[in-house]
Amino acid sequence: MATNNEFINQVITLVNEERVKVGLLPLAADSHLIFTAQTHSQDMAENDFFSHIGSNGSTAASRLRATGYVAATFEESIAAGSPTPREVVNNWLSDPGDAANLFKPDVLHIGVGYFFQENDTGNFNASHYWTLVTGTRAPVAGIISGVFNIGNIFQGSEADDTILGGLENDTFFGNGGNDSLLGSNANDILQGGPGNDIARGENGADTVFGGLDADLLFGGNDGDSLIGGKGDDTLLGDDPFLGEVGNDTLTGEEGNDQLFGGDGDNVLSGGTENDFLQAGTGSDFFDGGEGDDTLIAGEGNNTINGGDGNDIVSSGNGADSLSGGKGDDFLVSEAGADTIDGGEGNDYLQGGADNDILLGGSESDPLLGNDTLLGNAGSDVILGGAGIDLIFGGQDGDSLLGDDGDDIILGDLGTDTIDGGTGNDQLFGGDDDDVITDEDGDNILVGNRGNDRLTAGNGNDQLFGGKDDDLLFGNGGLDTMFGDLGSDRVFGGDDDDEIYGGAGNDLLFGESGNDTLSGNQDQDFLNGGNDDDLLNGGKGNDTLLGEVGNDTLNGDADSDSIEGGLGDDLIVGGTEDDLLFGNNGNDTLQGEAGADLLDGGDGRDVLEGGDGNDQLLGAAGEDSLAGGDGSDSLEGGTEDDVLDGGAGSDTLRGQLGSDSLSGGSRDDLLDGGEGDDILNGDAGDDNLIGGVGNDELNGGEGNDILTGNDGDDQLQGGAGEDQLSAGTGNDTLDGGTEDDILVGEAGNDFLDGGAGEDEIDGGEGNDGLNGGTEDDIVVGGGGSDTIDGGAGADQVRGGEGNDILSGSAGADILSGEAGNDTLEGGEDADQISGSEGNDFLDGGAGGDFLLGGVGEDTIIGAEGSDTISGGAGNDVLTGGDGRDVFELQTGNGTELITDFEDGSDRIRLAGGLTLSQIRIVPIPVPPDPGADPDTPPEQPTDSMILLGQDTIAILPEVRAFQLNSSDFI
Repeated sequence: MATNNEFINQVITLVNEERVKVGLLPLAADSHLIFTAQTHSQDMAENDFFSHIGSNGSTAASRLRATGYVAATFEESIAAGSPTPREVVNNWLSDPGDAANLFKPDVLHIGVGYFFQENDTGNFNASHYWTLVTGTRAPVAGIISGVFNIGNIFQGSEADDTILGGLENDTFFGNGGNDSLLGSNANDILQGGPGNDIARGENGADTVFGGLDADLLFGGNDGDSLIGGKGDDTLLGDDPFLGEVGNDTLTGEEGNDQLFGGDGDNVLSGGTENDFLQAGTGSDFFDGGEGDDTLIAGEGNNTINGGDGNDIVSSGNGADSLSGGKGDDFLVSEAGADTIDGGEGNDYLQGGADNDILLGGSESDPLLGNDTLLGNAGSDVILGGAGIDLIFGGQDGDSLLGDDGDDIILGDLGTDTIDGGTGNDQLFGGDDDDVITDEDGDNILVGNRGNDRLTAGNGNDQLFGGKDDDLLFGNGGLDTMFGDLGSDRVFGGDDDDEIYGGAGNDLLFGESGNDTLSGNQDQDFLNGGNDDDLLNGGKGNDTLLGEVGNDTLNGDADSDSIEGGLGDDLIVGGTEDDLLFGNNGNDTLQGEAGADLLDGGDGRDVLEGGDGNDQLLGAAGEDSLAGGDGSDSLEGGTEDDVLDGGAGSDTLRGQLGSDSLSGGSRDDLLDGGEGDDILNGDAGDDNLIGGVGNDELNGGEGNDILTGNDGDDQLQGGAGEDQLSAGTGNDTLDGGTEDDILVGEAGNDFLDGGAGEDEIDGGEGNDGLNGGTEDDIVVGGGGSDTIDGGAGADQVRGGEGNDILSGSAGADILSGEAGNDTLEGGEDADQISGSEGNDFLDGGAGGDFLLGGVGEDTIIGAEGSDTISGGAGNDVLTGGDGRDVFELQTGNGTELITDFEDGSDRIRLAGGLTLSQIRIVPIPVPPDPGADPDTPPEQPTDSMILLGQDTIAILPEVRAFQLNSSDFI
C-alpha cells in the first residue's frame, strides 16, 4: 500500500498543460485540496468501494470544510484502475463531466490524491485509486476602499480583507488572512503578506508582492514587477481575459509559482520549487530557477533558461534561445532560427521550422545526459553531447552529431550530415542524399531514400542503404551491410562482414576478413577481397571475384561470371550460362544448370559441369573434370587429369599429362593428348584418340572408334562394332564383342578381334593377331606376324614378312602372301595359300585346299582328305591322313610327294596338263661300289613323273608300275 508524490505532481502538470492549450489559467497546487483528495483515495482503496461518498458518509464539501478550506466553488473527480498519470488524465478528458471539471474557468487551486492497493482482493479490485479536487476560496473579511484622487497606504487586518485602491499611487498591505488587493490606474505597490492573497495591480507600472502562502498576483497593463514570495503563487503580468499589455518583471521566489507575463517584453523568474512561467507576444526573458519548471514563451525573440530541475520549455515563433540547464528537460521551439541547449541531464529538444542549432549539453558542462532533440524545418545543427540522445533532424539539410553515448538520430527530410560519435548508435538518414558517419561502437546506420554515404567505425555495425544509389563503408568490426534498393557500392573493411546488395546493380567489396556477400537482384559485382569469403550472386547476370583466400562463390540465378582468385575456392555457377574461373589454388567449380564455361586455372582443381552443354578447362595442375548432363567439352590441360563426360555427347581432351578420360553415356570424343592416358568411352558410339604416350583405350558399349596414335597403347573395343587403330608403337588391340575393325599400323602390335566378325590389319611391324570367334578377316601387313584366325571361317593374310598363320577352328582361308610364312589351317576344311616365299603349310584337321604358291614350299595336308598344290617352285608335299589330291601343272617345278598312297590318293593334272603328256618312270637305285658283283641289282622303289625331260613330281616308296590312269584325275 503506497501513495506516489511524483504521480501527483505529474497529474497537476498534465492538467495545467491541457488548460493552457484552451487559453485557461493554470491551477495552483493547494495543500488543503491535496490532503482532501489523498484522504478520499486511501479511503476508497482500503475500504473496498468507488464513490464520491466516503466510507463514513462524508461528501466532497464536508471533507473540504474539514481541512479549513472555505470554497467559493469547487469540483471533485474520481477514477480507478489507471496505472499512470497520463492514462488517468486521458480518461478524465474523455468523460464530459470530468472534462468540465478540469476546464472550469473560475477555479484557482488544484489537489490530487493517489493510492496504490497492492494485492487488491475485495469486491472492487482496481489497485489504483485517484481523486482530483479543484476550487477557489471564498472571501471572508471586510472591504477597504481608498480615496480616488489621493495616494493611499492601506493596511489590512489579520482577517480576510478586500482592499480597493484609488486613482493615485497606492500602497497595499494585506497583512494576515486571505486578502484581495485591487490597485488602480496609477503605479501601485501591493503586498499581500501572510495568507493566500489575490493582488491585482491594474493599470500602471505596479509592484506586487505575494508574501507568504499561495498568492494570485495580476500586474495589469503597463510594465509591472510581480514577486510571489514564499508559497505556491500565481503571477500574471497582464490579464489575458482583458487584453492587457506591458513589459513585466515576474519573480516567483519560494514555492510552486505560476507566472503569466502576457504580451510585451517580460522578465520571468521562477525561483525555487516547481514553477509555471508563461508569456505572450514579445521578446521575453525566462529563468525557471530551481525545481521542475514549465516555461512557455509566446511569439518573439525569447531567451529561456530552465535552470535546475526537470523543466518543460516551449517557445513560439521567433529567433529564440532555449537552455534546459541541469535536469531532464523538455525543450520545444516553433518557427525561427532557434538555438536550443539541453544542458545537463536527459533532455528532449525539438527545433521547429527554420535553421536551428540544437545542443544536447552546453559548452560549460561535460555534455552528459540522455537527450531528445528535434530540428524540424530548416537546416539545423544538432549536437547531442554525452549520454543516450534521440535526435530528429526534421525538414531541410541538417548537421546532426550524437557525440558520446548510445544515440538514435533521424535525419528525416533534406540532405543531412549525421555523425553518431562514440557509443552504440542508431542513425537514420531519411529522404534525400545523406552522409552518415559513426565511430567506435556497435552501430546501426540506415540511409533510407536518396543517394547516401554511410561510413561505420571499428565496431560490429549494421548498415542499410535504403532506396537509390548508396555508398557504404563498414571499416573495422563484424559488420552487416544491406545496399537495399538502387545501384549501391558497399565496402566491408576489416574483419568478418555480411554484405547484401539488394535490388539494383551493386558493387560489393568484402575487403579483409571472412566475408559473406550476397548480390540479391539485378547485375551485381562482388569482390571478396582477402581471407575466406562466401559470395552469392543471387538473381541477375553477376560478376563474382573471390580474390585472396579459400572462398565459396555461388552465382545462383541467371548468367554469371565468377573468378576464384588465389586460394582453394568453391565456385558454383547456378542457373543459366555461367563463366567460372578458378585461377590459383586447388579449386572446385560446379556449373550446375546452363551452358557453362569452367576454367580451373593453376592448382589441383575439381570441375563439375552439371546440366547443360558445358566447357571445362582444367589448365595447370592435376584436375578432375566431370561434364554432367549435356554435350560438354572437357580439356584437362597440363599434368595428370581425370575427365568424366557424363551424360550427353561430350568432347574430352586430356592434353598434357597422364590423364584418365571417361565419356559416359551417348556419343563422345575422347582425346588423351600427350602422356600415358586411360580413355573409357563407356556407353554410346565414341571416338577415342590416345595421342602421344602409352595409352589405354576402352570403348565400352556402342560402336566406337579407337585410335592409339604414338606410344605403346592398349585398345579395348568392348561391346559394339568398333574400329581400333593402333598408330605407332607396340600396341595391344582387343575388339571385344560384335563386328570390329582393328588396324595395328606401325609397331609390333597384338590385335585380338574377340567375338564377332572382325576385320584385323596388323600393319607394319611384327604383330600378333587373333581373329577371335566367328568369321574374321585378318591381315598381318608388313613385318613378321603371328596370326590366329580363331574360331569361325576366317580369312587370314600374312602380308609381307615371314608370318605364322593359324586358322584354328572353322573353314578358314589363309594366305601367307610375301615372305617365308608358316600356315596352319587347324580344324575344318581350310583354304591355305602360301603365296610368295618358301612357305610351310599345314592343313590340320579337315579336307583342306593347300596352295604353296611361288617359292620352295613345304605342305602338309594332315588329317582329312586334302587338295595340295605346290605352286611354282620345288615343293615338298605331304598329304597326311585321308584321301588326298596332289595337283601338278606345267611350270611349277618338281613336287616331292612324300606319302602318296596308291589306291587312296590321287594326282590332279592341271593347267592343261594331260595324262598322255607325262611319263611315269622308276628312279634308278645308284649302284653300290662295294656290292658283290654276283648279287642282282636292287630294284627301284621310287618313281618320278616326267614332262618331256623335266621331272615334275617325285613319289618315294611308290613303284612306277603301281601307277595307272586310276591314280590321276
